[in-house]
Amino acid sequence: MKAAAFIVSCLENERVRFAFGIPGEENLELMDSLRDSSIRFVLTRHEEAAAFILEVERRRESDQVEQLITAAHKKQNAVVGLEDTLLALQEWRVWQLVYSEGLNLRGSQCTNCEALTASDEPCPYCSHAVRAVNDLIQLAAERVFDLEGKVEQVRGPAAGRLKELGSIGAVLHF
Repeated sequence: MKAAAFIVSCLENERVRFAFGIPGEENLELMDSLRDSSIRFVLTRHEEAAAFILEVERRRESDQVEQLITAAHKKQNAVVGLEDTLLALQEWRVWQLVYSEGLNLRGSQCTNCEALTASDEPCPYCSHAVRAVNDLIQLAAERVFDLEGKVEQVRGPAAGRLKELGSIGAVLHF
């Protein structure tokens, strides 16, 4: 694997969605690797343009988190906190999963019905044994993608606000 492909792979593992810059001879291999990835390249003519775009993205994330929290408090097709989010996921109601940057959750998955739980107790749905999982977020995201939903990692002030309520939430189908 070339260095450029490795860098892009690392960025994808960190769930980076955008890369900003100016393509040129010195970063051609990186540009080729980005083209084959899920990361969207945004052409910018100046560093200040990239900084502006980043600020707009942070504002969008903050608005999104505030809307999620408001809807959850009003019980309008949204939940916040790990237990409520995992319950909605088990019920196949999650349309968009939202979580704070740096969230690393260990938990369990049922060996029978594949329910995700935060504890190591027997499955609360079918009473079968569970197995430990190191990355509950990854499994939750895969389930949301199976439902053709969206997964959003928020950073900065939006992540801080979501951390106040458990660092995770979801917008629901119904």
